[in-house]
Amino acid sequence: MRAALVRPLAGWRRPRPALARPALRATRARRARFAVLLTPLATALILSAAWVGVETVRPEVVDPDYFQRRDTLRARVAENPGKPLAVVIGSSRMVQGFSPDTLPDPAGGPVLWFNASHFGAGPVLNSVVLSRLLADGVRPDVVVFEVMPAFCVSENAPFLAHHLTHRDLAGIHRYTPPGELDLSYLRFRLTRPARLTRVAEPFAGIIPPLPYGGNPTPIIDVTEEDRAARLVVQTRALGAALKRVTVRPEADRALRASLKLCRERGITPVLVFSPEGPTFRAFYNAAALARFEGYVADVARENGVRLIDARDWLAESDFMDSHHPLHRGSVAFTARLVADLGPVSDRPR
Repeated sequence: MRAALVRPLAGWRRPRPALARPALRATRARRARFAVLLTPLATALILSAAWVGVETVRPEVVDPDYFQRRDTLRARVAENPGKPLAVVIGSSRMVQGFSPDTLPDPAGGPVLWFNASHFGAGPVLNSVVLSRLLADGVRPDVVVFEVMPAFCVSENAPFLAHHLTHRDLAGIHRYTPPGELDLSYLRFRLTRPARLTRVAEPFAGIIPPLPYGGNPTPIIDVTEEDRAARLVVQTRALGAALKRVTVRPEADRALRASLKLCRERGITPVLVFSPEGPTFRAFYNAAALARFEGYVADVARENGVRLIDARDWLAESDFMDSHHPLHRGSVAFTARLVADLGPVSDRPR
């Protein structure tokens, strides 16, 4: 009897409400849309966390050029204990233009000279290099800062972001327009995940600097046609800045902060206008350049800093593009700069 009652009910199903299937489809659609939105966000969070971890453990992945130079400098300091240290910090002009390795006796002179310059560096990246060196235990007696007019007008935010860790970024917000560096920083981290794979070998394929920081791949000479073509590229990139020569407030703050940090650490800072060929100098707006020169002279005077004007130290033929020195130009500029600065007094180390 009981079995007879159960059998008819076995195939019975509770009827679904008429709207159940459309509502189910709508729910599934909402979940799908949520998943579509959530996936990129989750990916971004995972990549960001991965970058923060890598930058904390192996910051060399972000800026191998700086860390190779730092390690090379540490080795020279260890070989020359107690010797006064003079460090040059600047842009690609100084990377290619200051060559302490070409000095007659770079290891035996009274001062240990080293080139800690960085491609693309203006006042903001120069301040980062200085802060990193000090945090990494390097204690210069003298720091020579290049003052390049074009980079005081505009310092490439995406380029900066490529070479900064999250710790660097937190320390230089006051030197950049709000949000500018943050957006570039995030964009680079989210679009270059392959860079994370370099954590095991961050220096792979990168040529280290010479023992005293000199350029390991100097250009010996160029033809006149090549020089003219290179000059066109440079003036297209820098032309607007050469006409305005108006210092950004952020660049001014970065430069002054570097000078202040030097004073606080007992370091003697020096400012230098790097060499430029006659052709390159002709591209400046004369009135704007005069205002810029007055600004730098004021900064130097207010901070008790020496200013060296080396813009006319080299001939046009000493450059590859009228503002990046060839090898012979770097030899001449280096010798004259070292001689012009004279002896560097020692201090307790």
